[in-house]
Amino acid sequence: MRMHLRTLRTGLPALMITLAVIAAAGCALKTTALGEGVWVASDDSPAPNSGIVRTPFGPVLIDGQPGSAAGAGLAEAASKVTGYKDVPYLVLTSHHADHTLGNEAFMRAEIIAASDARTALLEKSEAERKLLRERLGIAGTKYPELVPPTVTFEKAMTLYAGWPKDKVREIRLLVMPAGAAPGNLVVLLPKEKILFAGDLVTNEVFPYMGDADLAEWLKALDEIEKLDFDRVVPGHGAPGGRELVAATRKFLTGLAGAVAGAKASGRKLEEVRADFTFEPCRKWPGCKELLPIALDRLWGQKLPEGVEVLPAKPATPAEKPAQ
Repeated sequence: MRMHLRTLRTGLPALMITLAVIAAAGCALKTTALGEGVWVASDDSPAPNSGIVRTPFGPVLIDGQPGSAAGAGLAEAASKVTGYKDVPYLVLTSHHADHTLGNEAFMRAEIIAASDARTALLEKSEAERKLLRERLGIAGTKYPELVPPTVTFEKAMTLYAGWPKDKVREIRLLVMPAGAAPGNLVVLLPKEKILFAGDLVTNEVFPYMGDADLAEWLKALDEIEKLDFDRVVPGHGAPGGRELVAATRKFLTGLAGAVAGAKASGRKLEEVRADFTFEPCRKWPGCKELLPIALDRLWGQKLPEGVEVLPAKPATPAEKPAQ
């Protein structure tokens, strides 16, 4: 475990999961109880989910929301449901902006993340800002300050929050293979059997895949399925049961198979990008904006063993490659 002193903040990454998330940032968050002293906090889908876990020391929060106002909204929601004003810990499941833009609302908290996530947050901001400008037309100005994690770890960490011993809340932080992002982690509440999965699991919201590694993502889902939980909170979308893990796997393998099929057709990436669709998620929030990013990211990746190549959509006469 490493402790980091906060230093002068620089430009914040412009990575937003969808344009709708950006527009929604700053709205009051709704809280839904998942168990005794455990809530999920979010705006309407596709806004990101945050977790609130009440402990005798104060609330432990999971992911900081996509902006200063949204972060303040999370702090207010946590205070309302737990009765505590101060937040001792904020855990980040990813370096992506929808998890970290609200960090500045928690300057007095210890901010915990995987070591690789902290590195990515500090190093990838400008590249992500450029990507959003090019793909989504976002100017990348007037962002909140970059507030990096103050505590990092490599593989696993457990918080035992509270006293006396019969009041202790056990919170396990587990770094997963880097599927959705470097240093993505999950948060397991073993007694309550609740898992906060971050962006490794989604529920009918198209995920940002600019950092995706398909093979590692599938390995991460394998690791998640070994854990003992009954309820899972995805990075985006409504909480559900273990079936969300299988649904995410089906989405990823289907999308990868469709990309592989398009590539096998002999068309160039630029041609495919102009008309590529993936019907199972066509109506999901974020699909229109983020599918091209997923296509670009998966195009050069080797298809993992067992993933089926799907037939490509036939090109129209104007689209057929020259003979």
